[in-house]
Amino acid sequence: MKCGKAPGMDGITADVLKAGGRVLARRLQKLFVDIWESEEDMED
Repeated sequence: MKCGKAPGMDGITADVLKAGGRVLARRLQKLFVDIWESEEDMED
């Protein structure tokens, strides 16, 4: 991801993602896993 570019549809820039570092990466991973697991529960 290149810094200084326009944000995507979500309004989040690469600068924000990079500044979040490992802490943000871990939180996003947990969020994605939680969403994935809730989707699996809905299918059952």
